[in-house]
Amino acid sequence: MMIETERLMLRPWREDEAEALFAFASDPRVGPDAGWPAHASVDDSLAAIRRMNSEKECYAVALKPGGEPIGSIGLTEERRGPMRRRSAEMGFWIGPEYRGRGYAAEAALALADRAFDQLGLRTLWCASYPGNAASERVQEKCGFRPKKRQYDVSGYAPGTSERVNFSRLTARRRRRAKKRQDRMKGTEK
Repeated sequence: MMIETERLMLRPWREDEAEALFAFASDPRVGPDAGWPAHASVDDSLAAIRRMNSEKECYAVALKPGGEPIGSIGLTEERRGPMRRRSAEMGFWIGPEYRGRGYAAEAALALADRAFDQLGLRTLWCASYPGNAASERVQEKCGFRPKKRQYDVSGYAPGTSERVNFSRLTARRRRRAKKRQDRMKGTEK
């Protein structure tokens, strides 16, 4: 499965990209903000690619036209707590040298549209650790709204005991935003 946007391709990771993933995932600015430890070896990255490729909705975020991976994004269906009944959690990261260019929001909106329009989900959740303002900005740009704070995240992110901020995007809110965007595009012409 591949999802295309104006500048990006969301596609499965390839095993021959383990070194490229390691270049990002070994950077302590990437994994810990996303809830996982920095990779210690290329083998860690290869194992992560195999794990991601076993997930239905996990993608490399790759630049067009060449397909160079710059990050990752995915959905994890949830069946417990407030995240149940046709909902999923969205997670994403972009390599530090590619941040601040709108790639994370572009990828998140494309995956949200797939989640709502093709997968029939009603709600997407997104989590961020306090202090990860960049992730919170991406969520806000995509229409996610703060919903709850979870203080015990031991089951959410192993080895952490920090607070996690959750935000939520509903299919209804995304449809309304798309209609506004379409109207704005019509007035620009």
